[in-house]
Amino acid sequence: IACAQRHLINYKDKFPNQDAAEIIDRRSAAQIELVGKGPLAEAIYRLGVDSGCEFTQQRSCASVVVFVSRAHPRVFEHANSHLCSLPHLHVGARLDSAQIGPLVIPGESSCFRCAQLHHRDSSPDWVGVDLQWRHHANSGESDSILTYQTAAYTLLLLRHWIDGMTITNTAWSATLPWLRFRARPALPHPLCGCQLHTSDFTG
Repeated sequence: IACAQRHLINYKDKFPNQDAAEIIDRRSAAQIELVGKGPLAEAIYRLGVDSGCEFTQQRSCASVVVFVSRAHPRVFEHANSHLCSLPHLHVGARLDSAQIGPLVIPGESSCFRCAQLHHRDSSPDWVGVDLQWRHHANSGESDSILTYQTAAYTLLLLRHWIDGMTITNTAWSATLPWLRFRARPALPHPLCGCQLHTSDFTG
């Protein structure tokens, strides 16, 4: 509670009218469903448990779903992730690079398909590259320090979101050797259709 109170004092403009005890209660009530296997998923779970996060294997009990990919940081391995009606976050790491995001709030923010369409726009051979990376999913693991740093940053972002900070329409990436996670826009794609019902989305 003391740490949360200090956080409120330092960032009061981003967390208005909130009590430290309420923030701790909200963090304790939030449950995370972790989808995926491998060192990164294991690191997120271990660090999450150590930091007081609650995990569940039941989608109906989850507050947020974390999809962990192993093939490549930009590859979304989970074919049915677009059917997830809960807030969900993509995380991927392999060899010397990692990516976190976007955090998807269905109907309110960009989604995984938006990201894939943006990749296709910027790289005409994206479909072939994506398939090639998927075929090499188990050919190499990420550096151990990268794995733990990515897990820690993922949990930190989730904590910010639970506390009330808006982190949608953004992705964070980092590469060795310094692992500075840098944010970049991950905006809705006009051809995706995930935002068609919103009045402020134009393509």
